[in-house]
Amino acid sequence: MRDLSTESMLTVKQLLNQAVLDSLDKLGLKNTPLKIEIEYPPQENYGDYTTNAAIQAAKMLNKPPLETAGLIAGYLRNQRGLKPVFSKIETAGPGFINFYLNPDYLIRAVGEILKKKDNSFLQ
Repeated sequence: MRDLSTESMLTVKQLLNQAVLDSLDKLGLKNTPLKIEIEYPPQENYGDYTTNAAIQAAKMLNKPPLETAGLIAGYLRNQRGLKPVFSKIETAGPGFINFYLNPDYLIRAVGEILKKKDNSFLQ
């Protein structure tokens, strides 16, 4: 398992994508051709990012999507590299996982943007 906190200059989406793939690996789905999407949710109350990973993985695990989301979210909540970035990781029906950016992370990110004039890691 990689320590995501040491990854430098990853965008938030890249960080999430790698963390989700790591969680799927833990569930026995390494190198599985799943179409995992990390997106901006359609409504603000669904967080800052969302993924369909559990919906995709549920079929291969023979588990309900919401149960699969709980397994993945539990793993993600324990990832040291995600804790400073996200204040909350929650599951939502029918099996989405929603991510809420930590306000402290946003303050640091704005400081970095102003200092470096580079906001690419927020993508």
